[in-house]
Parts: sequence; structure tokens; C-alpha cells
Amino acid sequence: MRERKKSVFPKMKRLSDLTPKAKRMIVFAVIGAILVNALVGPKGFLSLVMIYRECSRIEQNIALEKQKIDSLQVVQHRMRTDRSYIERASRELLGVSSSGETIIKFVDPRK
Repeated sequence: MRERKKSVFPKMKRLSDLTPKAKRMIVFAVIGAILVNALVGPKGFLSLVMIYRECSRIEQNIALEKQKIDSLQVVQHRMRTDRSYIERASRELLGVSSSGETIIKFVDPRK
């Protein structure tokens, strides 16, 4: 018959067989694992902070885009209803003037 190797660890039948020091170490290890998970786990504190920052950045981008939409809607409304606005915008775009106007072009000295 084969002989079994003696284990380095004594056989335990119950948790109460552990020494008080071993019990404390297990408790601290479990509490440590819980704290580490609460801090850096997938739903931990650091992950929530990063998600909060990302949400704030996205909300700022949404607010900027809404402002752009509002200003474009104003321009769209004026283009549909205001003939003088259309005339001025087209003259600026094409670089032409009406009678009595003087066009001044500003040249960028860096170009």
C-alpha cells in the first residue's frame, strides 16, 4: 500500500480548530479583499469617479451642441424670412458690394 505524504498543513475538521492568530489573519484578509474591491473593482469608488467625470464632460459637450443648434436655428429662420439678411450674407460670401459701399479686406501678415 502507498503511504500518504504528510501535509505541511494540519488537517482541519472545523473552523474552530484554527488558532486565534490564524482566525484574525483570515478576517483581515477577507476585509482587505472587500476594501480593495470597493476601491478599485469594476463598481468601485475609483471607477465611479471616472464615470462621473466622463458624464460631466459629455453633459458639457451636449450643452455646447445645443447652443450651436440654437444659433443655427436663428440663422435658418432669418434666411427663410429676412431678405436683407440673405442679401448681406450672400454679399459677404461672394465678396461683392452694393452701390455706395466700400469693401475693406484685412490680410493676415503671416500668410
